[in-house]
Formats: sequence, structure tokens, C-alpha cells
Amino acid sequence: RNFSSGNGQSLTFEGALITKTNGINLGLLSLETNINNPLTRQKSIEEWNMEGTRKYTFMKPLYSSETITFSCNIQFENIEEKEILERTLKLYKFSEYCKNKDLNFKNFYWSNNKGFIWKSVQWIGRPNIKAEVTILKKE
Repeated sequence: RNFSSGNGQSLTFEGALITKTNGINLGLLSLETNINNPLTRQKSIEEWNMEGTRKYTFMKPLYSSETITFSCNIQFENIEEKEILERTLKLYKFSEYCKNKDLNFKNFYWSNNKGFIWKSVQWIGRPNIKAEVTILKKE
């Protein structure tokens, strides 16, 4: 799925994960993850694989690219109430800790029990740039 602003910035998603940015001066070209990642393929939270890898590829100056690989681990934190368009939803909050030898970051996801991600806060580039995403209406 692709979303764009009136000013030309855009985000590309695979499932709930941001996989590409444009016009945000981050140069995220792609994000690769495990094929059964519950954040890209919706599945009940009881079926979530809690460990995996992420490969981020960024555009560098002079049109070269840099790929950074992380090991990631998802953990259940608690159940929280979130208000979305005047509806209060009880959602499962998960934190995802990703690291390699040089960098680390933490993402957050709020899901229903069927694995639909209603809200997320995701790392999309250095130095520590994050995007907060809220789904207003389920497809």
C-alpha cells in the first residue's frame, strides 16, 4: 500500500511495516524481513513469531546504497485502551527491540487479538527518526 501527502512525501507499507519512504530526506529504499513476519502478514497474536531479522537499504549521497541488518525480538507489554476516531479499543501493546553491533532501536505496535495493527511507532532511519502510524478504518 502506498500513501502520499499533498506535498509529495510518501510511505510504502507491506502489512503494518513501512518499507519505503520518499520525499522525507531519509532515503529508505527498501525493508526486507522474514516471510512469516506477523507485522507484514496478519495472523492471530498467538501465532506470532517473536524473533527475526530486518534488512534496511538506504540511498546514500552520490546514488550509492547502504544496507543495515538488525536482529529483532518482539515482546508483549500490556493491554491498553486507545481511542481511534471516537472509538475506544482494547489493544495488545508489543515492543520490538532491534539491534546490531552499531545501532539499536525500539518499535511499538498496538494490535487486536486477530493481529490487526491499529497503531505503530516505527524506526525509519538515522539518527533516530520514527514514524507514528494510526489506522483510522479497517479495510
